[in-house]
Amino acid sequence: MSSFRADRLVAERAKVGLGRQELAQRVGIRPAVLDDYEAGLRTPNAKMLAGLAEALGCQVQDLLDPAEEPDLRALREQASGLGPGAAAAAAQMSRGALAMLEAGRTGELKDSVAVALAAAYATSEDEVRQAHRRSVASARSTAPIWLTERSLQRLADHLGRTPDELRELIETIQDEERRG
Repeated sequence: MSSFRADRLVAERAKVGLGRQELAQRVGIRPAVLDDYEAGLRTPNAKMLAGLAEALGCQVQDLLDPAEEPDLRALREQASGLGPGAAAAAAQMSRGALAMLEAGRTGELKDSVAVALAAAYATSEDEVRQAHRRSVASARSTAPIWLTERSLQRLADHLGRTPDELRELIETIQDEERRG
């Protein structure tokens, strides 16, 4: 997670008066791993970050850089602590579709998806839309053709494939083109 702040973890632990050993035991990790988190040598994944926040009695956001405007992936990690598979399931979408949204490779965010993600992330629909716009704006590359989910589904049906298979095919072709 790019916006994790080791100094905030140290401050939150000190605020509640927990020792390193005790916090490590509460979240089920070795004290050496917690030492690495606090030194900024390692970054906890979304699930661990949520566990640390729970053990410290704070919010996940309290352990992150408040100045960063989150993209869709960071919003998922900050707001919910969910991994991509759990988030996709909670939003009733495929993991591949969520990955495409988070990577900024799906330009259209359907209303139903924004509502589902907002519910899964316990945040507002507007925040989901803003985070999606940031994902699209920061995307390193775009798909050669922007397809709505409906168009992608129709193309997949026509070709006897799933939308996720088509996304993977597009990524493979783009990777081959980049390599020359």
